[in-house]
Formats: sequence, C-alpha cells, structure tokens
Amino acid sequence: MRTKGVTMQDVAKAAGVSQSTVSMILNQKSSSFPTTTIEKVLAAATALNYQFRRTAPPPSNSTVLVIAVQTTNPYYSAMIQGIDRAAITQSISIITACSYHNPALESAYLQMALEHHYLGVIFLYPPDNDAAYANANTRIPIVTICDRSSHVTGDIVELNNFEAGVLAARHLLELGHKNIAVLSSTSVRSTTSRATRVAGVLSEVRKVLSEDHLLILSGNSGSTDMLQEKSSHYQMGHTLAQNKKIFQRDITGLICVNDLVAYGAMDALISRGYRIPEDFSVIGSDNLLFSSMPQVSLTTIEHHPYIVAQSALTTLLNRTHMSVTNQSASSTARFQVQCQPNLIIRRSTGPARSPRSRRFSTARTCPLRTC
Repeated sequence: MRTKGVTMQDVAKAAGVSQSTVSMILNQKSSSFPTTTIEKVLAAATALNYQFRRTAPPPSNSTVLVIAVQTTNPYYSAMIQGIDRAAITQSISIITACSYHNPALESAYLQMALEHHYLGVIFLYPPDNDAAYANANTRIPIVTICDRSSHVTGDIVELNNFEAGVLAARHLLELGHKNIAVLSSTSVRSTTSRATRVAGVLSEVRKVLSEDHLLILSGNSGSTDMLQEKSSHYQMGHTLAQNKKIFQRDITGLICVNDLVAYGAMDALISRGYRIPEDFSVIGSDNLLFSSMPQVSLTTIEHHPYIVAQSALTTLLNRTHMSVTNQSASSTARFQVQCQPNLIIRRSTGPARSPRSRRFSTARTCPLRTC
C-alpha cells in the first residue's frame, strides 16, 4: 500500500511531467523515456514517499545481476568470483555490470533487471542513484555490500570499515609512529567506505595524539578517470605519496584506502630512494593476492571478500524465499549480515625511525621491492 493521500498526480506535479508519463514509468513501461525523465520521476516518488504496489511478475529466470564499480580492481573481481562459486551450486547464473559510480548507468542496469525479471541484484558498493534503488527495491530483491552507516535502507552485508581504520591506526601507533598520513580518494558522499575508514583512523589517533599529527590527502576517482585509466587507484597512490606535505610534516606511516593505492605509494617512495619500512611504513586494505607476494609483502586489512560475497547471495535467496512464503513480513523485515575485518601484518610496516634519521638510499628500479 502506498502512503495515504499521495497519488500519481502528486508525483507528476512534483516531477513536472504528465500523469501518463508517471504511470508508464512507475509501471515499468519506461524504456522509451530519456534517463533524465525516469530519474526525475523516481526521485519525486521517493521524496513524496510514494510506495509502489508490488505488481511485477515473479522472476522468470535464475539470473542475478551483480553491479560493481570496476572489475580492474581485483577486490571486486574476488567478490564476483565468490558469488559465482556459490551461485553454481544453486544453478544460478551471474551477470556482472560496472557502474563507474555513474548514477545513470545504475538506473539503466536496474531497469534491465526489472524488465527481464531477474532473480535479484547484488551491489558490491553503496549505490549512487538513491531514486532508482528505492524504486527497484520495491520490485526485486536487492542486497548491498556496504557499511551500516551508509544510506542504504534495504538488505545489507555489513563491512566494518570504521574498525578497519582503527586497526590500521592502532598498528602504526603501537610501532611508535607519531606522524601519520591517510591516502584516500574524494567522494560526493560522506558515508562511503573511504570516509568511514578515515573516521576510524581519526578516532584511534585522537586517543594518543592531537589531530595535527594526522595528514589526510585525497585524490580524484571520478567515473571518467576510472574509464580512462587502467590503474586509477595505483596512479592516485603514486601521486599522493609524492605530496610535499608528507616530507614537510615528517610523516613516517601511510594508511592507504586500498591495496592498489598502497602499491602506487610504495613505488613512488622507493623510486625516490626511500626504504620500506625503514623510512616509511605502509598499510593497505583489501588483502589482494599480490599483497602476499614476497616482493610486495604489504601489511593490509582483510575484509574476507569470498565470505562476504557468498553471504550476499545467501541473503538474496533468503529474501526471495520470504517474498514468496510471507509477503507481509517481507515488506518490513530487513536482513543484515556482519563481517569483521582483521589486520594482516607483513614486511611493509616496522618500528618508526626518527624523521631526522631518514636518508636517501640508492634508487631502486624493481617495482614494489621492500628490501
């Protein structure tokens, strides 16, 4: 049932379109309309709290749409493989799409899932198009892998990125580091995993040091950069690690938003003659396959992507089952699965040296060497 008093006419007036346009879009006959019109109608319906009736037919196939940011990041590839492993045992097919944080692409992918009556959708990150998500979530099971603090109101598999930031900061503080930098990426949202990790770092540092001992550097990671660059996060880390503030403020520990950023930072520092970890300790996040290789040996945060991915599919199937067996409970109940991170200590971190004792060593030409 929709909110009493809110009609399609109200939605049409708020969106500045005709009532027939609203009717066709809300009843999933919207393929002929521009994406901007669809998003305007969905945004108006969401703002007015117009709850759509569940008139969509039941799923006609066993296909699940998995939406990632980009598959060039091995973290997303690992989760997709984890979902595939679990899906095969259930005779479920997986289709993967990349949004590059583009809200219009998200809307188009969700519309495709609705029109083809997919079994469900799994977001590997908090969706950027709130209106399209709100609309689709009333018609098809959707599970999102994200932080509890995100804007997502539906079923989630929770990643505790705040704790990830705490673990990274605590490790460096225990090693005696007094000046720490966080290498992150910009975002239009304040509730992204990146922002949550930074908040965790800040919370831990404040316990023993003033905030002027913490430097936060951000690089751009927009959709255009992701499409044009094969390794945008690596390039970001490479650039940020050469910021003059790192050297002016005697930074000795770097906490990177993910392992790819950490690889770029390590390469940049080593190319300038610094040693890892004698001069700089570096921590990543995601525990990618390459991070355990001897020449990389990156200290990082493990988020258990395979377990998280399989939990997402299980949650989706639970939602599908509930929608069939108990529609009343399905409209109000929310599933939430928690997964806690842990710290993997390797050779990229070590005791802090006095900033004045750091010295240039012979520049190394081999990538990612920590010797």
